[in-house]
Amino acid sequence: LFDDARAEVDFHNPEHVACSEIRATNLSGECSNKGFLKHLRRGTVTKKYTKCVKDRAIKSLMDNPHFKVKSMMEAEEIVGG
Repeated sequence: LFDDARAEVDFHNPEHVACSEIRATNLSGECSNKGFLKHLRRGTVTKKYTKCVKDRAIKSLMDNPHFKVKSMMEAEEIVGG
């Protein structure tokens, strides 16, 4: 809902949904643990953290019944993987 209030988000557009999922995952801390937070405090984002965020966005797109995402590869293209 935040993204919809902040900008014109089309929730029928998989790219918009992927962006919203990435932002939500970053804000929720789902991919954060002590190891990730240690690296974030140093100002570096690890590949592991980035992969976790992208994987959650990909899973969300593939699980969404509104999109006809047929493969992991297609979802990765949408997310920017």
